[in-house]
Amino acid sequence: VRYLEEKKRIAARAVQMINEGDTVILDAGTTTGEIAKLLKLKKGITVITNAINVVAELCYCRHIEVIVTGGVIRTVNNCLVGSLARQTIERFHVDKLFLSTGGVDLQIGLTNTNTDEVEIKQAMIQAAKEKILVATHDKFGQIALAPFASLDVLDKIITDNGLDPEYAAALRARGIDVLLC
Repeated sequence: VRYLEEKKRIAARAVQMINEGDTVILDAGTTTGEIAKLLKLKKGITVITNAINVVAELCYCRHIEVIVTGGVIRTVNNCLVGSLARQTIERFHVDKLFLSTGGVDLQIGLTNTNTDEVEIKQAMIQAAKEKILVATHDKFGQIALAPFASLDVLDKIITDNGLDPEYAAALRARGIDVLLC
């Protein structure tokens, strides 16, 4: 896993934002998988996910309720996609979304490497009160295949200290809280 130490720091900061009683969506990705590992220490949380790695981490945690979307397995990213996954997400309203991305561009917005995941990510954004992007610095300034949202949907970004300070300033100028760790 590239940037594993950075992902662990991002995950630790994300878990600090999760309180007992929260309902959260964990998107598919290696950084959200790191969040799931640390989330095992929390209690009284509901997690909704389409990520197989998140399910594997949390499936035996009796103190955390885990809701799995169902859908078609996309083995490349170890996630569930398709109309069943989207419809499951659309049934909920959650406190926080921890979102992953393939690229962040100031003009294009958030993009993903796979078109099958786009509708799931859009449903997650619609379901969440607070939208938090968790991504390592290498995703910024990148454009992946499929756009899925403008940057304006984000409340916070948690990333590592490798993010270019000018890029961070441009994001903050848009009203996004950028947290470096």
